[in-house]
Amino acid sequence: MKRIFILTTLLVVFVSSNFSQSVSSTYFLNEWSQRHILNPSFAPEYGYFSLPILGGIELGINTNTGLSNYLYKVDPSSPLYSKYKFTTFLDQTIDANQFLNSIPSKVSINQNLKLNLLSLGFYTSKNSFWTFDIYLKENLDLYIPKDFFRLAKLGMTNSILNNNFDLKNLSMEQTNLVQFSLGYSREINSKLRVGINGKLLTGLSKEKIKYSQFDINLSQSQSQINAVGEAYIMSNFISIGKDVDNNYDFSKITTTSGFKTVGFGAALDLGVTYKPIQDLTLAASINDIGFMKWNSKYIKKGIATGNVNYTGFQNVNIDSIDIQGQLDQLKKDATTIIKFKEAANNQDFMDNVPFTINASAEYKIVGNEKQNIRVGMLFQSYNSSLYHWNELIAALTLKPFSWFTLSGTYDFLNMDYNRFGLALNFSPKWINLYIASDCVTPKLNPQHIPINKSTINISLGGSFIIGKPKGKDKDRDGVLDINDRCPDTPKGVKVDNFGCPIDTDGDGVPDYLDKCPDTPREAVGYVDKDGCLLDSDGDGVPDYLDKCKNTPAGVKVDSNGCPIDSDGDGVPDYLDKCPDTPKAAKGFVDKDGCLLDSDGDGVPDYLDLCQNTPKEAKGFVDKNGCVLDTDGDGVPDYLDKCPNTPIEARGKVDQNGCPRDTDGDGIPDYLDKCPTIPGVASNNGCPEIKTEVRTLFQKAMQGIQFETGKYTIKPISFKILNQIAKVLNENQTYLIEIQGHTDNVGKPEANLILSDKRAEAVRLYLISLGINEKRMTSHGYGDTKPVETNDTKQGRALNRRVEFVVSFEEVSIK
Repeated sequence: MKRIFILTTLLVVFVSSNFSQSVSSTYFLNEWSQRHILNPSFAPEYGYFSLPILGGIELGINTNTGLSNYLYKVDPSSPLYSKYKFTTFLDQTIDANQFLNSIPSKVSINQNLKLNLLSLGFYTSKNSFWTFDIYLKENLDLYIPKDFFRLAKLGMTNSILNNNFDLKNLSMEQTNLVQFSLGYSREINSKLRVGINGKLLTGLSKEKIKYSQFDINLSQSQSQINAVGEAYIMSNFISIGKDVDNNYDFSKITTTSGFKTVGFGAALDLGVTYKPIQDLTLAASINDIGFMKWNSKYIKKGIATGNVNYTGFQNVNIDSIDIQGQLDQLKKDATTIIKFKEAANNQDFMDNVPFTINASAEYKIVGNEKQNIRVGMLFQSYNSSLYHWNELIAALTLKPFSWFTLSGTYDFLNMDYNRFGLALNFSPKWINLYIASDCVTPKLNPQHIPINKSTINISLGGSFIIGKPKGKDKDRDGVLDINDRCPDTPKGVKVDNFGCPIDTDGDGVPDYLDKCPDTPREAVGYVDKDGCLLDSDGDGVPDYLDKCKNTPAGVKVDSNGCPIDSDGDGVPDYLDKCPDTPKAAKGFVDKDGCLLDSDGDGVPDYLDLCQNTPKEAKGFVDKNGCVLDTDGDGVPDYLDKCPNTPIEARGKVDQNGCPRDTDGDGIPDYLDKCPTIPGVASNNGCPEIKTEVRTLFQKAMQGIQFETGKYTIKPISFKILNQIAKVLNENQTYLIEIQGHTDNVGKPEANLILSDKRAEAVRLYLISLGINEKRMTSHGYGDTKPVETNDTKQGRALNRRVEFVVSFEEVSIK
């Protein structure tokens, strides 16, 4: 058996087509006459008056479930399919898990209705805008825990766990009131406008139900309900019946003939509009900051406490799939199970009014006040005691005609497909009509009932135009002084939307004064008082193109207004005294355009590789400007007193370029083999060797003898070696090389070694006689330097010798 439990109010909402809290798509309809209700600083283009109801109707609902959560198609195999195509979720053929998985943890609903009973707006002489409005407003907020639907679908089961249901936080709040408002906005300056709207609220009725505990336990014999909650019915024209236990019976609601207001309140709207630049508008507002106070005299209070025993649910006949019958049974059971016992009340009830925060930015991409394209962004936050949501909306607004505006919107925070909005405004001559919806793409069934969760709304109405803003127009150019940025425009001059004379070419000189009306855009700021191009230096090139603005009178210039420089040396022709400067010399000329010669050597700087030539060298440089050294002795010609130095003397000349003679013996160093020791020409500049010494050294060549094949000196040789030692002692400047030589008998390698050892043996002998070893060197040359032929015995005897080669040193060896 199926058991059911659900509020009648919930079902009424689900099967009715209602609409949501506020239609945001109207926000960017700048031509809409009543847009001040969104932001009190907004003001239309004209005054207006609207008739009751026709002035504006706004309806809406926002819910996180839809019809598809509660209605299902009948199985085609069922015999009832030919008559019934749909059934409710209560049908036993509908899987419980499938249904319950489609329901969120809390079902939320917000619904409201707003009717414009009277609306009036008008401008004063100071461009301030006043409004007066009367609205009838209705608002419903509802929260339903998921266990409502689990109970309705499952009823009593064999599982003890599944027979317990927690309906805590079940809440409902519904308010009806009449709102009287008086609004005022004022333009502080051309950029800033502020507004305020005061509201007097008169309460017609309010119903509020909230459970802090609602536990249901089902057993075979009865149902036990433990509930803690309160119900308030604040109305003078609603009467609720009671059962035998003095519980309110919501199935017995009647209306009375009397009608009185049961509450009073007040609210305030604050708004501001700011234009930091010409085409950008920023706006912000907070609406409905206020309260409501309900008179205790008209409050019916109910308390849900203690235990309520309920003896079972009525069966629903689902064999016929009579949807209306199922709903009627749901209504009966729901009103029976909700029990609030009447309680005394002597206190007024105070609560806050739901409020809305708006913040926006709008930018005009192209156009003027009559035709334009704009883009905008709106953040909107709605807040009530039970319900809250935010919206971030982008808008594209098109105004193809002065009397027609279309605004399309897109909600970024709503992830549902139904997030596109559309608003239309018509303002032909004497009437203003509008229609708008934030949700123009809902999924509807054939009866136009929303299928899925969504926000659906609509707002429409109209008003009569009764006048445009009043104000002074001192210069009578058609723009009010308060908006006129050029308040002293001469009579008859055409002006733009800001009252300033039209300047077609944008050069800063209005058309009525402009004698040169086709000034290029690039020349803006470079025109005279008549709007003609300035040419400050009179060179024929206008200032906006002139890169040389101070050209002397009469000087020829190029297309950039700069003096002509034919040779490109950086000195204009009118100053250039050397007009044919080579291209390579660019940058190497003086102020007169002539070639620079910084060192005055006759070679211009651009060719001079030696740019610091001394003045004395003038006339002694080559084509590169470098100092000449004709004889290559390292002394430049302008300093060289011996300009024809032989090649062999290079590097051996003094600072005057003359060959040096270090020892002053009259033999130049480059010819002197003893350059530091005075000598004689006959001995190549070295000191003259005495004849007896020469004879001695000649005699020594054959007089020094060795053991055959050995380097042992024979005693017969000691006498002559002693004489040589004496000569060396007497001549301390002598340096000698002792050379050993052999004939070609035997192997050359052996001869070389033998000759070297024999020369060394002689050196050691002389050292033993006291000759400083540093004055002597010894070398063996083997058979490489014969003095005679080796083909004869006599020749070979002469080739076997020891020679003494003398050189000199300036200071004696110690």
